[in-house]
Amino acid sequence: MYDKKLKQWTASEPDIRTQTDDSEEEKLYQDYARADAMLTKAADGSKNIEAIYLMERTAKKGYAPACLAMAQMFEYGWAVAKSARLSLMWYQKAANAGSDEAKNYLEKRRKAKRNTVITVSLLIFLLASAVVLTMWIFKNKKEEPITSELVQTVIFLPEQVELKKPETIVQHIDIMREIRENYDTDAMRRGEEETNRILLIYHGNELKLSDFAVAAASTDGEMIVLQFTDHAEMMRCYEYLSSLEDVTAVSIDNYTTKITDTAQTAAAYPTATSSPPYHSSVSGYDYLTWGAIAMQMDEYAAYLSHVCSGKRLTVAMIDSGVEPNAITQDRLIDGIDLIYGGNGKRDTVGHGTHVSGIILECTQGLNIDVMPIAVSVGGLSVSNSAICLGIAYALSFPDVKVINMSLGGPCQHMEEYYINQALAQGVTVVVASGNENVLIDDEDVCPAHITGCITVGAVDENGMIADFSNYGSQVDVCAPGVDILSYLPAPEYLGKWNIHGNTPYFGFGSND
Repeated sequence: MYDKKLKQWTASEPDIRTQTDDSEEEKLYQDYARADAMLTKAADGSKNIEAIYLMERTAKKGYAPACLAMAQMFEYGWAVAKSARLSLMWYQKAANAGSDEAKNYLEKRRKAKRNTVITVSLLIFLLASAVVLTMWIFKNKKEEPITSELVQTVIFLPEQVELKKPETIVQHIDIMREIRENYDTDAMRRGEEETNRILLIYHGNELKLSDFAVAAASTDGEMIVLQFTDHAEMMRCYEYLSSLEDVTAVSIDNYTTKITDTAQTAAAYPTATSSPPYHSSVSGYDYLTWGAIAMQMDEYAAYLSHVCSGKRLTVAMIDSGVEPNAITQDRLIDGIDLIYGGNGKRDTVGHGTHVSGIILECTQGLNIDVMPIAVSVGGLSVSNSAICLGIAYALSFPDVKVINMSLGGPCQHMEEYYINQALAQGVTVVVASGNENVLIDDEDVCPAHITGCITVGAVDENGMIADFSNYGSQVDVCAPGVDILSYLPAPEYLGKWNIHGNTPYFGFGSND
């Protein structure tokens, strides 16, 4: 067996037997004893293969000491490569074969795992409490769009091009919708080709663009949109703008950001009885998913309903839209669909409906509602301009104190600029860490890398990091994100325009 103090393999005490025979048990013992003795020499590299073969062959015949030896070999990397998975497998086999030492090891492991789950759940609860409490400190204000104030930048364009100057964010969204329809190809919308459009934040007095073949242009006093028909000409202008000192942010308006695909492929269930809900005796509400109970959101919501009575808060959901149903529709307020028009209350992808259901479920009994801001094109693709204008639209409503974005892609200066604008106004921005199982570095995944955002990773029911979740120092908190049950549009509405139904459908997804 392996001696942890000596950090080496020591042979077991010989089995004192009264007689030697040719029984199967005696043969197993002799093979085990030979392999055990050979393993004491494994450190110098001699006789490893024969020892491993003999010990494994004996273990596979169900000999408990050999199973235990295999478990320790993989646990400590003695004569074999370390493997937690294989070590646990052999400990389990040893316990099944009657090894008391293996049984004690597995029991200690179960207790340690249970303590880890409790610790992680408590940490998540405390962090989530801090976030929600921060959101609730704001008082009610009247919900009215705020008109943008035009800056006094003089923009020089070719004579045939009219600079459109929308006075409200809604007008600018309408102009951008028209520009996308007129100039973007299907390949661009799928993210396979770059668009011929530049997004710009410019704080100089003059901007001379007369020498560039601009096809259309607009500005709301903050974002300047420059549309071209020739890609080479767009790139020439982009390089020019990138060199100007008064340019705060400039990006090509590509469709490289994707909504995290969680609910699109989820199984749907036509009735609530398909998966019995969790009932909380504390809050008095039913909860569809284990995550709400694991985070003790029922207890925290019940607490906040007393200490924050009457206060109102809106969460802006920048996603694929939200499909109302009989259970959630009273807490969904009109938003906007930046791509196809409308109030955002339709969802042919299912993702926004799924995520908003989690928010609404965890805040039952509180005066919190969701404003859907639909930004996805066709399926999961999202343009940089849609994200930026979606944030700007959310900021035009004083009741919006939280913006949620479960999406990600390559970093763009414009996106980061608008998120920082939201943070500067005291709005909490919650973003997904992403589902690529990669390390988030400073320029890799946006908006997950932005320091001011609350970046959320995913854990499973055991409190372990989900195997798909991105990771790194930018991740602020992990929350339940595996096999989360929430709402979906009815199956017949996924992938097509939705006629609003009243039946709640449920689906499993992995939400971070």
